[in-house]
Amino acid sequence: MAKKIEITKHPLSFVKQNNACITVAHRKGGGGLPCVLTEDNRIVPFSIQHSGDTHIMPDGKCDFIPEDVIYGGMLCKHWGHFIVNACIHLWYAVKHWKESDLPIVFSTPEKPEHRILDFLKLTGIPENRFVFIMKPTRFKSVIVPEPSFVMEKGDLYIAEEFKIPFDAVKNAATPSKYKKIYLSRRKFSTPNSPLPYGEDVFEKLFKANGYKIIYPERLSLQEQINLFSGAETVATTNGTLAHNVVLMNDRQRLIILNRAADHHINALQNSLNAIKHIECHQSDAFYAPLPTHHGFGPFYFQVTQEMMAILPSFNTTPPPRFSTKTRIFDRFFEDWGRVYGNKENAAYKCLISLVGENTEQAALVSRCADCFISPNKFEKLLYKILYETSFGRLKNFFRFRWKGYKFNPTKQNVAYKNFLKNKASV
Repeated sequence: MAKKIEITKHPLSFVKQNNACITVAHRKGGGGLPCVLTEDNRIVPFSIQHSGDTHIMPDGKCDFIPEDVIYGGMLCKHWGHFIVNACIHLWYAVKHWKESDLPIVFSTPEKPEHRILDFLKLTGIPENRFVFIMKPTRFKSVIVPEPSFVMEKGDLYIAEEFKIPFDAVKNAATPSKYKKIYLSRRKFSTPNSPLPYGEDVFEKLFKANGYKIIYPERLSLQEQINLFSGAETVATTNGTLAHNVVLMNDRQRLIILNRAADHHINALQNSLNAIKHIECHQSDAFYAPLPTHHGFGPFYFQVTQEMMAILPSFNTTPPPRFSTKTRIFDRFFEDWGRVYGNKENAAYKCLISLVGENTEQAALVSRCADCFISPNKFEKLLYKILYETSFGRLKNFFRFRWKGYKFNPTKQNVAYKNFLKNKASV
C-alpha cells in the first residue's frame, strides 16, 4: 500500500540525450521494461517510472536512425496499464507538437491495437508523427520528458501535466446525455480470470436508480469518451474501468465497488482521483473467503451493507439479493483452484507477491493450491476441443477447464476444504 500520494508542484522538465538508444520489452513479457539509454548504455533517469523496476538492456547493437526524436514512452495493450504506465511521457509531445515537427517514438513489443492508435490520433497530433519501434533503436538525439506519474518506494507522485493527453482527447468529445452511468464487466471476456458472478444484481440496482448501464468494450473509444465527458456520476468496480476517471471532467463524482481486497490498485486509483479532484465514494462489494489478485479473480460481486452505506438515497425496493456465503463457497473454491492451483503459473506468483510478508496468508494460499491437481490427459483434450470450437465468454469458460487445475478429493483435502467453508460461514 502506498505510504503517500503527492501532487508535484514543480513544472515538469525534459532532457535531450545525444546518440541515445530506446529499448523494447520482450513480446512474451518478463525480463524488464523499456527505457532510454545513453551512448554508454546508462539508463536515462527520466525514461523510467520506478527506479526499483528491472529495465531492458540491449543484447547486441542497436539499429541506428540519424534523426532527432521525442520519446513518447512505452505502449501496451492493457488499457489500465496504458493509462497509469504508458502515458507518463506523452504530456510533452501533446503540449509541444505544434512547435516542432520531431517524430514521436514509442517503444512497443508488438503492433499497437486500434484503441491505443485511436487515442493517439484524438490528441490532435498528426498521425504521421507517430513512430513505433519493435526492436532497440539508437537515434541521433532523443528528448526524454520527465515522467508525470512516478512510483518510488511505495509512494506515488503525480503531476498536473499527467492530465494533458487526456484533456486533449476529451476536448474533442461530444458529451452524451447520460449524467449517471454504471460501467459493467458482466459481458467482458478475459483469458486471465474466470467469469464473474453476481454483477447482474449491481446492474439491476443501479438501473432502478436512474443509471445507464454501459459495457465499455462494446463501444468505440470516441463513444466511451463522450460518455465520460458528459457524466456527472460514474459507478463501477475497481480496476481498469475506474481508471477511466481521467476522461471525466474535474470535480465530478465516482462510486467504486471493490472487487478484491487489493490496496495497491486502490492507491493507483486514489492518485487519479486526486489529480482530477474527484469526489470518490468507495466500499467493498465482494465475497472472497480466500486471498485473490485483482488481475485474476475469481470475482464474486455481492451487495454489502458497506456498499449500501455509500448509496443512502438508493431505492432498494424490492431489496437486492444477498448471496449466502455457504451457497457459493464451493463454486468459489473451485474457481480459485483453477486460477491459482498451479504454483508455477503467473497468477499464483502474483498472488504470493501480493500477500507479501503476511506469512499466515502466504501459508493459506500455498495449502489451498496443494488441494488441486492438473486434469488428466483425457479431460484436458476434451476441454481443449471445446475451447477451440467455442467463442466469447463460453470460450473462456472452457479455457479454464483446459488450462486450470481441479480439486483433488483426498481425505485431507476434503477436510481442509470443509474447515475453510465452516470458517467462511461464521
